[in-house]
Amino acid sequence: MIDGKLNRRSLMQKAALGIAAPVWLPFSGDGTEAFLRQVQYRGVNLSGAEFKSGAIPGRYGTDYRYPARSEFAYFARFGFNCIRLPFRWERLQPRLFEAFDQAEFTRLKACVDIATDLGLYIIISPHNYARYRRQIIGTEETPTAAFLACWQRLSEPFKGQSSIGFGMMNEPHGIAAQSWAQIAQSTVMAIRETGAQNKIFVPGTAWTGDHSWFRKIGDQSNAEALAGLTDPLGRSVIEVHQYLDRNFSGTQPNCPRLKVGETVLRRFAEWLRTNRLRWILGEFGAAANPDCRAAHSHVNQQIQ
Repeated sequence: MIDGKLNRRSLMQKAALGIAAPVWLPFSGDGTEAFLRQVQYRGVNLSGAEFKSGAIPGRYGTDYRYPARSEFAYFARFGFNCIRLPFRWERLQPRLFEAFDQAEFTRLKACVDIATDLGLYIIISPHNYARYRRQIIGTEETPTAAFLACWQRLSEPFKGQSSIGFGMMNEPHGIAAQSWAQIAQSTVMAIRETGAQNKIFVPGTAWTGDHSWFRKIGDQSNAEALAGLTDPLGRSVIEVHQYLDRNFSGTQPNCPRLKVGETVLRRFAEWLRTNRLRWILGEFGAAANPDCRAAHSHVNQQIQ
């Protein structure tokens, strides 16, 4: 997907394409090439609601904003059919376990309604990196139960609406793969307890990087820890991100490896097939220069 959030990193403010739109690839037994071609959703991240994380709650319209209808309509006109909508957990729920801020929820729901009205699929995604007020999920300050309770509360008004997906958490990091996998599994089950049948998009730790999927983070890698992910409805989707610069961070000006996207996607595709899992490429992008554009185009070719 093409990323509407060109300020993800300072360099990406000058990028030609900062991509964060999802690509949904269902399981296939027809071989890697056919597997990679089965793309259903294409879209963009529409940023704004997650801005100014250092100003919580912040001033609406100054520190942060939700996208306008015109922004949704703009991308719909170009044939995109999916929007990934980031927001901040602390703004939506100022106190753990307690009610949502009504004004903030109204803004979030208005975006969902706009997308639905335009025939777009929308993924709502807390951009908190597995943290609440800088305290990682699973700690005394931010217990896992609080995260589960938040998602149960958020699931209720949107359950039964097949055009709305639940992006569990943006880019967890600083947490071991096994620990995060346990939290993710518990979250899937908590959402299902509400009766919600929506798709759930599940990231890995280490910023959910495709390139690092097989690297141990703690005692296990994401590949090991999430291989056993289960969903009673079979509607959970693995979400990975892949930037194409030198260190895969989206901060470097050069992309020295033309086929790096193809290399990591193919290995990841094999893992998906082995474990009968589906995926979405939630973010990918590169800087605005010839080698990065070439690497970017090569990824686009692989997923078409």
